[in-house]
Formats: sequence, C-alpha cells, structure tokens
Amino acid sequence: LFLWMSGCRAKSGFSLGIRDSLMIAHSFHGHPAFGPASGMHGATYTCDVEFCTDDINPETNWVFDIGEAASILSTVLAKYNLKNLDEVFDNGDLTTTEF
Repeated sequence: LFLWMSGCRAKSGFSLGIRDSLMIAHSFHGHPAFGPASGMHGATYTCDVEFCTDDINPETNWVFDIGEAASILSTVLAKYNLKNLDEVFDNGDLTTTEF
C-alpha cells in the first residue's frame, strides 16, 4: 500500500492512493498474432486506485479509511487473482491487458 496527500491527479484537493497486485494465467488461444505468447502463460499486474476529495473528513483528517480501501480493492481483485482467465472468461475472449 502507498499513501500520498500532496495533490490529487484528478485535480481535487486530497487523495488516498492504494496499490495491490494480482497474478493471472491466460492464453491467446493459439492466435498467430501473439507469437510465442499465444499459448498458456502468466502475468503479474499492478492495480492502483485513487480516492479523491476536495475536503478531508474533519473528524478523522483523512480522505478514506485506508484499511477499508485496501479491503475493497482486495475483494475486487480476488475474482481474478491466481486464476486462469481462460476459465473466468470462458467464451473465448482474448484476455489482453486492454481487455
């Protein structure tokens, strides 16, 4: 996790940034455009989330509870972390990074 409070990239006054990572497996179903990566392989992704606000909470002096923010992100990523995306998206989609 990381935290910064010195100006929000979304042009708000304050922000809380958190970071987590996930590891996945997937293939490009032998599609020739992907060369050697067309077969089964793994990838590690970093996911950054930023919570922005114009005013911090006057009672706590924070943007958002960092523990709650980390828990929310972990819950969202759990659907994909340590999973084979070919099984999560079993309709034959090419699960590129942009996907």
